[in-house]
Amino acid sequence: MVATIVHSVLASGGFDLFAEVVAAGPRGLLDFVNDVVRPLGGVDRIQSFPCFGIHTHRFLWNVG
Repeated sequence: MVATIVHSVLASGGFDLFAEVVAAGPRGLLDFVNDVVRPLGGVDRIQSFPCFGIHTHRFLWNVG
């Protein structure tokens, strides 16, 4: 596994899309950004937010 998108959200404001990507390490994330995301049409800018630990990861929203 180089990298996998596990969650994505369309947003408004400063960012149009958030994608949670799990990679084996920094090189996997770099390869994913450069080889998969950058070549996509319409991608003007990429900003990453590396996370070093997850304290809570629950999706129990009861909406809609």
